[in-house]
Amino acid sequence: MTTVDIASASLVGTGTTHRRIPLGRIPLGRIATTELRKMFDTRSGIWLLASIGILSVLATTTVILFAREDEMTYNTFARSASR
Repeated sequence: MTTVDIASASLVGTGTTHRRIPLGRIPLGRIATTELRKMFDTRSGIWLLASIGILSVLATTTVILFAREDEMTYNTFARSASR
């Protein structure tokens, strides 16, 4: 575990520009890039993305194969993906 000195905890340096950001105010861009990196760099993130892709293709294929002609609407596809 890491301890933080109270005097140095008020400001956090960022990147190579050494710009000071108040503690607790992390920019949205940094949060987004961190989460995207976690999605693609971890095994669980890769499997989660793969399962979402596979299941969405299966749901779309099922609707195309088994729905009647008059049921081919966006609402039908959305309902099949949400179940």
